[in-house]
Amino acid sequence: MKMKKLVSAVLAACVCLSLAACGTHTDIGANSAPAKADSGKVTVYMPSPAGLSDKIANGFEKKTGIKVEKYQGTTGEILARLEAEKSNPAADVVILASWSDGLAMKKKGEIASYTPAGADKLVKGWIDSDKQLIGYSASAVGVIYNTNI
Repeated sequence: MKMKKLVSAVLAACVCLSLAACGTHTDIGANSAPAKADSGKVTVYMPSPAGLSDKIANGFEKKTGIKVEKYQGTTGEILARLEAEKSNPAADVVILASWSDGLAMKKKGEIASYTPAGADKLVKGWIDSDKQLIGYSASAVGVIYNTNI
């Protein structure tokens, strides 16, 4: 159950962090990071490049006044850390670079449903039908192959 609460807080703060960083006009208050909003800080695990994670954290801090403490690692390192901390979670927010890892966590029952403030401002279809996974960015993947093989 702790993991479901953790992931619920993760999803909420992920959306709030991304909305704040993107500069959209959204009313996001102190409740956007429910796990530690009263402590004045939120712990975020993210695989983002340093420049992007700094922008996200700075935007969130400016919007809410809540300090962001970051742990940066690969998605694999983040998932391993979550597993190691399962009985005593330290992260309030987890941003993963892989939708499939989110789907795996959902399949294991580690994600609770949540509809964040400002969800109506997200791209249509970026919140799954169960409101358990929330996307905040996309990237294109190209496939290049040698036709002379």
